[in-house]
Amino acid sequence: MRTTRFVAVVCAASLVLAVPTEGQERSVMTEQEAVQALSGNDLAVRDRAVGVAMELGREAGSELRAALVRAALEEVRGETGRPDTGEAAFEAMIYYANALAPLREPGAVPFFLEMIGFGTGAANALADIGAAALPGVLKVVTDPGDPFHEAPNALDALRFMVEDGWPGPHELAAIREVARGYLTGKQGRMRSRAISSCMFLAVTLGDPELLAIVDTLASDPSAVDGLLENGDDLSRESTIESIQDNARGLLSGMLTPLPKRRPWSE
Repeated sequence: MRTTRFVAVVCAASLVLAVPTEGQERSVMTEQEAVQALSGNDLAVRDRAVGVAMELGREAGSELRAALVRAALEEVRGETGRPDTGEAAFEAMIYYANALAPLREPGAVPFFLEMIGFGTGAANALADIGAAALPGVLKVVTDPGDPFHEAPNALDALRFMVEDGWPGPHELAAIREVARGYLTGKQGRMRSRAISSCMFLAVTLGDPELLAIVDTLASDPSAVDGLLENGDDLSRESTIESIQDNARGLLSGMLTPLPKRRPWSE
């Protein structure tokens, strides 16, 4: 089960994935020592080992990559003994994400799925991994553990995959079905961000049926209202207007969703 133990810390934050700055000093720890350290109990030494992996980047060997994935999963699942609340816990997750994202490791898919609620950084990492990440992302969008945080970012991950151009007919059909389910209310009511993310996905797909649904949302406030979750939302009218403005902007080409970021070299 995906954990949401950090969501309270970063509910409005995006996951920022970065590489070490140029000129950063390399750790004196060897790669083999880093492999061993990542299975140890000393958190400070484990963190140093993550730094070694981050510095090596795509040059990291298979043993270090596998050890990094195992350690990252232990970290995000609270199995290392690190306090699971506060800034230190979040920084540890970012640190592992920084090291793992450039590697595009299929084994890291479960880690980034755990992190999907934090923002588009995890979505980008999953899209970079490619086909191996698609089943897990599809599962998140159809059964999100935390719909407010996970569903919009998972929809973004699907859009990034479409932007990358690798999904074949079978994969595109599955992605279209997800978008159709969200935009027709079959997935249930949702927050405005999920609606917008799904409209962005629909426009990226360019499917005529999906574009027709977006056109309906642009012209019919009641269609938008039927998708929005129920609640005592005093700004519901303005939320509907905002979604409609986005829909019109997307259809006219005046609004384009933020493209996938590529902060790492190919």
